[in-house]
Amino acid sequence: MEKLQKPSENIRQRFTKQHKTTSENEVKETKNNTNDSDNRKIMTKDSFGYGSYWLTRIVMLRYVGFIYFVAFLVALHQNKELIGNKGLLPANNFLNKVKNSTGGINLDTYTWIPSLVWMIDFDTDLDWFLDIVAYVGLVLSSIVILNGGANWLIMVTLWILYHSIVNIGSTW
Repeated sequence: MEKLQKPSENIRQRFTKQHKTTSENEVKETKNNTNDSDNRKIMTKDSFGYGSYWLTRIVMLRYVGFIYFVAFLVALHQNKELIGNKGLLPANNFLNKVKNSTGGINLDTYTWIPSLVWMIDFDTDLDWFLDIVAYVGLVLSSIVILNGGANWLIMVTLWILYHSIVNIGSTW
């Protein structure tokens, strides 16, 4: 009489055997269908098969790119009216209060309100800064949406640009 195996071992053995057989058959078929003089890399089911997250990565990056695109589009149309020099809650008043309470623009200022706005003269150039950040964010997020992928530099730049706008808004 045959000894019974644990269910998990039986399933694992069946899956490995089936997966191995499928891969060997596909490789044989691709070898028969290509010329020996053709030195291109042959893509099999294993390249995009089990354990590969290529589709999930593309969908998620495009989704994040779309969220950034909408955020920067809204920022382009509303930030001057909300936090611009002549907005409802001008950010330059808030930034001057932060600057005075930290004793000028120093490390404490950057840690309290992390933003790129500290690198410009925000009393005169705030509206220009808000537009440039929104346009650069729109371009970078469009690249992520169209490409379906991005490197860390693009994603970190989008994050920094977004937080440069969000952190200079004040509360009522």
